[in-house]
Order: sequence, then C-alpha cells, then structure tokens
Amino acid sequence: MTFRAFPKRRFLLSALLAIFSVPAFAQPATFATSMEPVEVASSDFGNTSIRMVLNAADEPVVSFGKSGHLYVAKWDAGAQAFGVPTPIDSTEAIYLSDQEGPEMAVHGDLIVLTYSHSGDWTHGLRSVRSLDGGATWSEPLEVVPGATTELFLPCVAMDDAGNPFIGVIAGGA
Repeated sequence: MTFRAFPKRRFLLSALLAIFSVPAFAQPATFATSMEPVEVASSDFGNTSIRMVLNAADEPVVSFGKSGHLYVAKWDAGAQAFGVPTPIDSTEAIYLSDQEGPEMAVHGDLIVLTYSHSGDWTHGLRSVRSLDGGATWSEPLEVVPGATTELFLPCVAMDDAGNPFIGVIAGGA
C-alpha cells in the first residue's frame, strides 16, 4: 500500500461506517443503559440456555436457567433493572441446552416460550405464553397431546397475525 492509497481507504472506511450507522440513529431506543453490563439475575438462577426477545415496548425479556429450572426476567423501565426472575413450570426436569432450547418468539406483547422435559421425550414438549410482554406467564401446555413417538427440539415462531407455529423433530435419530 502506498501512502496515497491510505487516505482513500480511510475515507472509504469512514463512509461505510457512516452509512451503516444511519439505521442506529434513525430509531429511538426505549431500552438504554449506561453501556455497562446489566445483571439479569444472580448466579443462583443459572446462566444456561440464554434467549432474549423484545416486547412491544422494546424491553428485553430474557429466559435462562440451571439444573432443570427455567426462569424468565423482564426489564423494568421504572427501576432501570431486570425484575425478579419468574419460574416457568414447577417441575424440576426442564431440559436446558445452549444449542437445543428452550426457544422464544414474540409478536407485540405476546411471547411464546417452548421447552422440553428431560427424559419425557414423547409427552414432555411444553409451551407457555405471556400476553403482557413478559410480566406474567400461563400454565404449561403440552405441545403435541397424544404423541406416540419421541419429539425433540421444539422451536417457535410467530406469523404477522401473532399466530405461533411450533416445529419439532419427530422420531429417533
């Protein structure tokens, strides 16, 4: 590289950074911190299978857990901190894996969370929902009632109307 090429490259890099930065400045941010790390929950709640969605108010809702326990914590804008984690499902057999779930999907203030009960591969797929942006959660529902084969890896998505779709792997390996 010659000395003359350096100013051109610096200008090009500056122009690209300016172009790609415009979307960040164009949208108002409702969730903002001091850019320091924010604790979601104490280590007593674990830090496995971390997932995050943003509710209708652009507040983060985070799921995570440890040793068969699954929790959800929602950002409290008034306190500028995450609220106390809410336990999901009273069983102590939630299957947690960073690569295999649980999974969350969001449409406005409707959030759906899917997960598995460890060892109950035929009837253990469950789903809970929040209608208020993550503040409260429903009782668990079985994803595939009457299943006769093993089911794995529930993943969830929402369509434009807020209808949840849950995909699973059916059968053995």
